[in-house]
Amino acid sequence: MRSTPDPLNFFRELEQKPYNYDFFQALRRIDCLFPSKPRTGQALKPAEEAVRLGQEPSLAFAPSTLSSFRLPEAG
Repeated sequence: MRSTPDPLNFFRELEQKPYNYDFFQALRRIDCLFPSKPRTGQALKPAEEAVRLGQEPSLAFAPSTLSSFRLPEAG
């Protein structure tokens, strides 16, 4: 029987090596880790989203679809 995956393991890996993941792959995994939350982009309020997205504007060609991932600070 499979055990439930620990979201922190995935988030730590995503934080350390974001370039190993495709943008949509990461979003799908986050959606799967939080089945009680609305799917990404479907929440009525931003606070209900499992993840908050941002961008780093640049005129250079990005080497990967994800440049970084940060866990929220405790507090």
